[in-house]
Amino acid sequence: MEAERDPGPGAAGPDEEPRRDRVRRHGRRARLYAWSAAAIALTGLLIAWVAANRDTVSVEWLVGSTDAALALVIFVAAALGWVLGVITSIVIRRRTRRRRGEEP
Repeated sequence: MEAERDPGPGAAGPDEEPRRDRVRRHGRRARLYAWSAAAIALTGLLIAWVAANRDTVSVEWLVGSTDAALALVIFVAAALGWVLGVITSIVIRRRTRRRRGEEP
């Protein structure tokens, strides 16, 4: 008759979650909490920024002008710059990509 082996501390039994999986799950949870805290902090900073930049400014166009909140003008300019940067990156990546069958 064989004696049962003691798996030792930290070893998973038949119904227990392996230690590696438990560490991954807790790490994933910690990252989610960190992202949530960062999103809340960023939202608070965005609200404070909008409150500080409520002044109305005049935006001059080629033809005419518009009055708009300073925060809106800055946000639209930043968003437009980001979109144009992404598009530029995609265009450059496509034009510099190696073609099929081309030798390095």
